[in-house]
Amino acid sequence: MSSPVNILLHEHHQIMAVVQPVKTFLGRWRELSGEAPTEAEIRGLIDLDRELEGRLPRHADKEDRVLFPAIEQALGTREGPTAVMRMEHREIHAQAEEVRRTLRDLRELEHPAVDDHGHAFGRELRQSLAEGMISQKLVGTLEALIPLLESHFAKEEQVLFPMAESVLDSETKTRLAAQLEPSEP
Repeated sequence: MSSPVNILLHEHHQIMAVVQPVKTFLGRWRELSGEAPTEAEIRGLIDLDRELEGRLPRHADKEDRVLFPAIEQALGTREGPTAVMRMEHREIHAQAEEVRRTLRDLRELEHPAVDDHGHAFGRELRQSLAEGMISQKLVGTLEALIPLLESHFAKEEQVLFPMAESVLDSETKTRLAAQLEPSEP
């Protein structure tokens, strides 16, 4: 039997597996002076954009819609850790949208969108980045998002998830796990 906490932890690991390479690139990007990003760096940005559009908001929605209400019901209040986590979800979504907007602006600066069966983003981003360098605005938005995401996941993993394990009965955990099971690989 999967536990709801294990399902959500697995999603944290999947998200951070995409975020971590971009975090690693940030140090180099701060120092770039006209050097074009590598293919791996561009691929990392493309993957991050997809993650910020797809898995990250779906993950937060699962927590907001399934796990948090169960914890609140068990505790008898909507105040406390779940309220803080919901507020942080809103902050993360706003910052993630800023990163995505910056990526769109960067690729559209020189190369307006051209539909290429869903591959235009990667091609245009590669081309615009190869002609210049990583935008310091992009570095700034990533430097705001990544620590926020890391801090949020740490709070969930160190406080909220252990709390869920202790306050939710086994029947509730089984029901939640069924609702949280990923619909994708």
